Amino acid sequence: MTFDQLTVAAVAVTRRMAARIASTALGSVAEVAEAALAAERVRPPNDCPLTDAKKLVPDETHPDTALLVEAFQSGLDDLAWFRNDAVPSDFVTQSAAAELIGPDGALPSDTLRFGFFLIAPDTEYVRHWHAAVEHYMVLAGSAVFTLDAGSNRHGAGEVVSIPSMAPHAITTDDAGVLILYSWTGDITFDTYGY
Repeated sequence: MTFDQLTVAAVAVTRRMAARIASTALGSVAEVAEAALAAERVRPPNDCPLTDAKKLVPDETHPDTALLVEAFQSGLDDLAWFRNDAVPSDFVTQSAAAELIGPDGALPSDTLRFGFFLIAPDTEYVRHWHAAVEHYMVLAGSAVFTLDAGSNRHGAGEVVSIPSMAPHAITTDDAGVLILYSWTGDITFDTYGY
């Protein structure tokens, strides 16, 4: 699958999930992402920093996400992967992000970060916060998402919304998790905190 096909599929899943959960915020993400599809690609593909990334993608999917997971696996080598230096170094070695649209993405945008986030099994993305409003759409596997004082396991087909500056964390178990993420609002890494 080509980068363009994969990005179009990701936008389509976002639109379907927004409709299913009646989320106007997620619907707005899909609209901005669709508009960005007309841009020319600015970042070429590069190697995923996680060894055997395809093997790390959990088998557990949802009917709304299964085709996108399959597309992700076949298009993995056509993605522009990046590392966020604002996150703890031990987490960097256990995760990878491929930003489809955004400042670090293959397609440029200064109002949206939109892409894939793969977290290896038995990994904790420690409590952190940032100014961006974030939506996680779980594509494959599951993880425990902690927001404020509560923790809940979310699996394939579920959406987790994180308000601006809300402390949150993600913990995977033996299967890891593949997420489609979006950031809106202040999408810089300047406000990252731990």
